[in-house]
Amino acid sequence: MKTITLPVYNRPNRLREMLEALKANRTEGYTLFVAAEPGCPEVIDIVKAIDFMPVVLRVNKKRLGLQANVPLAMRWAMNEGSQFNIYLEDDVILSRDALDLAEWFRKFDLNAEYACLSLMTFGGNLFRPNMVSETQDIQSWGLCFSVESWHKWVAHGLGFRWPIQPGVQWSEGWDFWLAFYLMMHGVKNLRPAVSRAKHVGYTDGVHLHETEGLWDSYEQVALSDGTCRGPFYVKKLPAHTWEMARKLSHENLGIAV
Repeated sequence: MKTITLPVYNRPNRLREMLEALKANRTEGYTLFVAAEPGCPEVIDIVKAIDFMPVVLRVNKKRLGLQANVPLAMRWAMNEGSQFNIYLEDDVILSRDALDLAEWFRKFDLNAEYACLSLMTFGGNLFRPNMVSETQDIQSWGLCFSVESWHKWVAHGLGFRWPIQPGVQWSEGWDFWLAFYLMMHGVKNLRPAVSRAKHVGYTDGVHLHETEGLWDSYEQVALSDGTCRGPFYVKKLPAHTWEMARKLSHENLGIAV
């Protein structure tokens, strides 16, 4: 089974926009697992009306918040037998070729050589739509991983914590700790040269911290025009470059090299 996990709360208009973009993709073979917070019947009605792919809906008994609802959604899908998962949010817009890239990664990464593929990337190279680059970081808006990677890396990273200085930026987030865990273990990830996802709901969500400085970065994400269906290739980092990046990230995070 191939799955897409989607936590939702109270943004029906964002959800409609997100689903329209998902519908424009090749969703055959995927099941959408929606973990909904209680208290927004309009959102539930939108989910129940989805007719372009199989949907499994779960409404939480109490409001969990994003940081708890995300791991719940992922663990739910993986426990149900998912062999490959794409994590999305209700304010993520996909390009029409986003799932083509995800499918390439599903078939490519059979042995969990890379922990995750991020569908979103900041900046990007519009002249290299087929290129995928090795990276240390992850972007949570469109995060793809195999069941092998789930058991080896992602499941552990979702519950991981490490002693750090109070007030470290973004440290409330589930994705901060997953990225921390992967960096700590020197695990490689992938991201496309041209973004297949764009985060658009940063002005109307519930934020735990000040994110105003990121507005321009989100706005400048160059989304694919949707025409690149593959084949894709990986641009590998030279060994010495990867080792330097690994040591620098460990120093910044306070991890012993």
